[in-house]
Amino acid sequence: MRRNGLNPEDIFIKRIQNALLQKSIAGWRRRGKLLLDINCGDGRYLRKLWQNGFDVTATEADHTLRKRAQSVMHDRAEIYAAHDTHLPFEDKAFDWAVVHIMRPPKHLKEILEEAVRVAGHGLAVTFWNATSPIFLFSQSAALRVQPISWFTVWNTLRSTGEGTVSTRSTLLFPYRMFHNCPSLYFSPKTSCLPIGAWATLRLDMSPQSTVTPLALPTRLRKIPRFEPVLESTAPRVGRNNIRARS
Repeated sequence: MRRNGLNPEDIFIKRIQNALLQKSIAGWRRRGKLLLDINCGDGRYLRKLWQNGFDVTATEADHTLRKRAQSVMHDRAEIYAAHDTHLPFEDKAFDWAVVHIMRPPKHLKEILEEAVRVAGHGLAVTFWNATSPIFLFSQSAALRVQPISWFTVWNTLRSTGEGTVSTRSTLLFPYRMFHNCPSLYFSPKTSCLPIGAWATLRLDMSPQSTVTPLALPTRLRKIPRFEPVLESTAPRVGRNNIRARS
């Protein structure tokens, strides 16, 4: 067990989830582009998105998770207290949006409609895929997660916004196939079919670029901690306000 409370298995899965998201959005332009991370949780994706060139803003309804995300990002990203069905931003305030669905929501259509509303060019959805072989063989209890049907997310996303929908998935093999090495619990290979336990769906509402910038490793200097988020209802933030802060 590590100091941060994650065991080697959790760390491995976190890396695979991050890698799949980066592959899924590799065609998105990022220099000077704004990205909104919806339901950012403990900030597990924020640092990588920021390092890969996006101007990142995030939302998270849970105060504890939001505090963890702030400790990860400091003042490199603004993290708002907001529910995924009511985002405090104007229409098309961002170029891209990523929404994480960690359990089957009752208001999936409202969540995706709100994400499409604030995203100008594209949207990516991440979730545990209930239609993968792992979950079809009743492994969701062992994984301690709540999957959602890929077809449900796909149909809802298609009905929510106009554009091209593509998918990727990973974690293809059964859980705990190898007991001695956590990195072999799952296959890290990716597929363009919805057969992996972890999946992404991407909606492109504008033509994609053929050039993908490469991320260069840099040494991050120590930055003062970000101030706590105010727990109050605020007016919607426009695109110009976001750029002014960054």
